[in-house]
Amino acid sequence: MWNLGLLLYSSSTGIAPFSGVNLLERIQTLDYHMPMQISKEFGDFLNRLLTEEEKRMTVAQALDHPFVKKSEM
Repeated sequence: MWNLGLLLYSSSTGIAPFSGVNLLERIQTLDYHMPMQISKEFGDFLNRLLTEEEKRMTVAQALDHPFVKKSEM
């Protein structure tokens, strides 16, 4: 699920969520910026993928997320 978050973030923004100086530290502290062009629902979806493993969505939770449900219509 982490990799899905990385891929979706990168493909929707054109940049990697974690980059620059102190890359490992930025990943470990989850230090990334959500661009303003990302919708609230998609931003929440990404945030719930790019988080600590204990808090990260499962596949079932991701499929039940409002962003995915809205996209199914």
